[in-house]
Amino acid sequence: MHYHDMIIEAAGAKIQRMPDKTRQGSFTVRVLASPAGEMTPEQATPVGYDDKAMQAQVQALQSRELDASGLRALGRTLAALLLPPTPESA
Repeated sequence: MHYHDMIIEAAGAKIQRMPDKTRQGSFTVRVLASPAGEMTPEQATPVGYDDKAMQAQVQALQSRELDASGLRALGRTLAALLLPPTPESA
């Protein structure tokens, strides 16, 4: 299998405290350069995540508490945030 590099931009990161006291993180993501094409700023896809859960995963990674399954789960979480489905592919 042959792979090609692509450049992804994550921008506009925000943390918002919700009425139920949870923290919701959000940012936009877009492809800046890829053999398949690029996205304009207007085409950037908004993504959101549970900030408390993300912080717990990052802390576990930093303290080397994640086993192989935990590392795969974190990788899947990050991939889902950085490579979200676009309206065209949904």
